[in-house]
Amino acid sequence: MNETKITDLFECLTDDGKVSTVALRGCIQSAVENKMFAFDGVCPKLRFTDMGDFVMKDFEDSFFEAHDTYEYILENEKLSQNGQSVIQRSMSSLGGFYLRARNLTELSHTAGIDDMRLEPVDLSEYAAQFVEYLRSLLPDKDGKAIRLVRGTRKSLMCAAERTTLTLILVNFVHNALRHSRSEDGRIDIAVSRLGKYNRAALSVIDYGIGVDVKKLRGVMERNIVRAEDGSLRFRKYRGCGLIACRRMADALGGNIMVGNVAGGGAIFTLIMPDPSEIKDRVPLSMSDVPAAAVPDRKLIKIVLQNFARYEK
Repeated sequence: MNETKITDLFECLTDDGKVSTVALRGCIQSAVENKMFAFDGVCPKLRFTDMGDFVMKDFEDSFFEAHDTYEYILENEKLSQNGQSVIQRSMSSLGGFYLRARNLTELSHTAGIDDMRLEPVDLSEYAAQFVEYLRSLLPDKDGKAIRLVRGTRKSLMCAAERTTLTLILVNFVHNALRHSRSEDGRIDIAVSRLGKYNRAALSVIDYGIGVDVKKLRGVMERNIVRAEDGSLRFRKYRGCGLIACRRMADALGGNIMVGNVAGGGAIFTLIMPDPSEIKDRVPLSMSDVPAAAVPDRKLIKIVLQNFARYEK
């Protein structure tokens, strides 16, 4: 396992509490230069033997059918306020269960890391659409607390796979909603261009209690009991979401960075690869085609709808 350096504090807030895109970009670039990827080596680089894809497809159909039924009841039945609350809490719990199942499925994929088909993505536009749709799913107060921070004026092109990128970002936001304890529930989703390394970065920043990176990394490593024979067993689910994100980042050719924001809060960042390093995995030149990928709305909806109101 590679030696891991723990990411320093990200000094990226201005005196009035806003995110300085210049400072954030500088922090990320410095961390990349020093290879401060907190979870390098945590995820076993093995191929797993299972029927996860088939099982997850059946589960997914059931999850969406149940979610649609709950939604129909809310829209068409005259429920009391308490009845509505019960249905909404059920939808929120269903979303958390679905996310756990998806993450565990990602850990059991038999496909090799280089088998994923990538497509051109404008990360700035992708993040903007993600934030806009997420706001539409939340109550007005919670939706307004989700902010987009653009660290570039132009398109921020990279190569990714739509659902994988959405699942990583959903995990980051889900984690922020669960653990952020800021008074206004503020969460920033920031995009940055790392010009020095020709890479793009997508960050989720909360303003709560922060994260103990060493402790979290230890929890993740302890949860992996056995992997040498091609299978995984977990003592607890805790930490498996980030292990899944680490594996998905590998599949995209990227890295995961975790740290704390000076002044309070945590920052989770997906560092995308230099396009030149993965050009053989993108079917067309990224400069010749428009950005094709948009967020997977169905995935965002089932995991995050009603979450901020009923699970905090």
